[in-house]
Amino acid sequence: MISIFNQNIQKIECVNSSGSLKINLELIIDFNPNRESEN
Repeated sequence: MISIFNQNIQKIECVNSSGSLKINLELIIDFNPNRESEN
């Protein structure tokens, strides 16, 4: 499993299962200047 985190990408998971590649991509983009990042 490969997990990559940054300010615009919450989670990228690449899982190789039984020779098949499953990709789970979740994007959370928040450009609200009045909110501080919790992470």
